[in-house]
Amino acid sequence: MAILAPDRDGPDVERIAHDEASVRRLVGRLGDPRLLRACYEAGPTGYELARLLERMRVRCEVIAPSLIPKAPGDKVKTDKRDCRRLARLHRAGELVAIRIPTGAVASGFVHRTLKPRRRPGQITRASSSNATASRRVAGSSTASS
Repeated sequence: MAILAPDRDGPDVERIAHDEASVRRLVGRLGDPRLLRACYEAGPTGYELARLLERMRVRCEVIAPSLIPKAPGDKVKTDKRDCRRLARLHRAGELVAIRIPTGAVASGFVHRTLKPRRRPGQITRASSSNATASRRVAGSSTASS
């Protein structure tokens, strides 16, 4: 995590645990949450950090990794370098934020994603003999068409 104070050119970097208590302690240590601005690179942790910060009244943006400007040939990727770069680019207004889904949209997405999909004629739970017979029937109907 990088902290870029208004009167500093370079950010201070520190590591914190990825849990609610640690985030709350950090925000409490930094002062008035309404004056803070945060961003992080979208990843496998989802949007829970952004939602927590929003509930704490910290403005937070989630940045798509593919939209972060990179110098040609810059292949080195470390957490320390990434957070420093994000802090500088965020202050300069050069990052593109992605939309954070609301709770209703997010739960609908999860429901649609986890919902089993069936196509017409698809066998879901059949014994192997039933599946073989169904394939033969399906195969013979497509062969005669």
